[in-house]
Amino acid sequence: MQSHSDAKTGSRLDAKTESHISYLTLESDQVVRALVLMEQITSSSRGPFGKIKMVQNSVGGHLTMTSTSARLLSAMSFSNPIVKLVVNSAQGHLKRFNDSGHLLMSISLNLILESLKLVISRKILMDLFEIFLGMCLEYLGDKDNEIQTDVVFSDLKQMSSIVKSILISKPLCRFSTKNLKVCGDLLLETFLSSLPNNNTVQNVSDGVNVVAFDGDTVDKSTILHGLLLQCPEIVSHSKQIMQMRTLKSEQDGSYTLVAFVTVSMSGDTEEVGSMQFESDMCVDTDHCFLDILEEFCDKLTAENVGLLLCQRVVHPRLKQRLRQQSIVVVDRLGVTMTAYIQDVSGTINPYVVAYIQDVSGTINPYVVAYIQDVSGAVPIRSFHNLDVQMMGKVAGVEHKIFQDKSYLLLSPLADKCVVTLILYSPEEEQLSELKILCSSCLLSLRHLVQSPRALLGAGCWQKHLAAVLKNKVKANRADIVRKTGCTILSLTQACKVFTNTLEKIAVGTGHDGQDHMSDIEYGHLWRLPRGSNPDPEVVLKCACGVFQQNMSKLNDLIGSPGIVVKTGTKEDPNGHSRLDIKQKDLDVILDLSAPCVAALTSGVLTANTVLSIGQFIQDNN
Repeated sequence: MQSHSDAKTGSRLDAKTESHISYLTLESDQVVRALVLMEQITSSSRGPFGKIKMVQNSVGGHLTMTSTSARLLSAMSFSNPIVKLVVNSAQGHLKRFNDSGHLLMSISLNLILESLKLVISRKILMDLFEIFLGMCLEYLGDKDNEIQTDVVFSDLKQMSSIVKSILISKPLCRFSTKNLKVCGDLLLETFLSSLPNNNTVQNVSDGVNVVAFDGDTVDKSTILHGLLLQCPEIVSHSKQIMQMRTLKSEQDGSYTLVAFVTVSMSGDTEEVGSMQFESDMCVDTDHCFLDILEEFCDKLTAENVGLLLCQRVVHPRLKQRLRQQSIVVVDRLGVTMTAYIQDVSGTINPYVVAYIQDVSGTINPYVVAYIQDVSGAVPIRSFHNLDVQMMGKVAGVEHKIFQDKSYLLLSPLADKCVVTLILYSPEEEQLSELKILCSSCLLSLRHLVQSPRALLGAGCWQKHLAAVLKNKVKANRADIVRKTGCTILSLTQACKVFTNTLEKIAVGTGHDGQDHMSDIEYGHLWRLPRGSNPDPEVVLKCACGVFQQNMSKLNDLIGSPGIVVKTGTKEDPNGHSRLDIKQKDLDVILDLSAPCVAALTSGVLTANTVLSIGQFIQDNN
């Protein structure tokens, strides 16, 4: 306990200790334990049978329940530098794809941990991993490979399979058969509705605003064509919405002119320029700046603006003045919109982002993007030299009420494609999971437009790729040994680590009560109830649902060579094209190629980066 005199003088209770430098290596028990724990967390979270994690900090606070990599990593804090490096790689991948974060970390962590058990030069091991990765990417880049299929957007069954494969991967959402279909159909409709009507339309945002409400069931979710903005003040002047200024033109018909301001209209002196000035004591500077803003409002009235959207705050006096002129005002968009669209990804024009950061610092750029897309308005950053070309247009403004809160629905003109996806779920954590899942699904579908390829999922593509890699390494063994200077034994051990990692990840998509089999014809993965002993002639379907094999042709996954035997034909026993999935009436599980291939690449490169580390030096002061 500190004495009274000590408290006054501020003396130390403990003497200051001298700083000292400590270092750790990859083989240190502390590092290995952290890597093993992180691998267990991420591998047990993958797939439809993944274990839900509950995360809470040591002093209490919000309790997060999730199995998604994005929410899990954002809820956790990491002190181990090696784990931080892997997590940073996964978070960088998630910023781009919002999917396959667990896949990346599983690949990276498994390669690191298994490599530490080998007595092989790290440099040689890294070279071998890069060669193996190159072989995998070369195979996946071949359009005639046997584990990918082209995605046809007109094939609704195939598109539904892709969406369903994404939705069922998160167990916390607990989709029933009915809700799975409702949510899948809604996401497809949302995605297709957000696509531009023609090539001349360039959306600034992703075109989808996701709004989430708790308390109702998932099947109540719906889509609104337009942008939904919360407006808590609308109730007090709801009658004036019908009197909103509207204009007409032969091209657009009836429309409302929109002004979008990204600087504060509260009258604060720092918002009007960054100059230094002197004023007389009798001059009220606040009134002077309000006079400038009132002149700006008069210009809006003269230009027949019907809707003013302000990113920050509008002074009450200005609100009253504008409403008297039948101009509806919605302010504080930077605050109200952030809560429910911060997880939505979009493609923002560079000048917009730079402008927002320069003028207002912390304002959410996504709000700007959505308003630009729905109205065509150019952000106004100056109260002088107002140009009518900076105004946007909306076809209509409608008052909506959701859960006793007022919203405005801005309906775009015919050439604009902006929609609002409204999600419902009875539980808060389930709703957060559903929101990020739907955002991830929509982003994946947008990547699909650029790269319309899908992998056969449920672990089949990882198992097949491992089998192909074994073939390639065996065929190019002499060349690899010559290039790297390794021994045959080292090559065999490194290949086993790489392929075992892929096979472990493939197995991890199922649940604990299963045995796993493989075949030497397709190189796919088969799952059986643990301990079952089916008839050798019974026909079983592989994990992804594409191929069938007799039980007698399946082998135990453990110890299986996994080499795909080339039969000289791409015909399966039923006479169908092996990968012409769109012609089959099958319930197929598909993984999108772009995020999976990127996760594989980043996972291997991250593992190599970690393996290149000699010591981690820490200055303990």
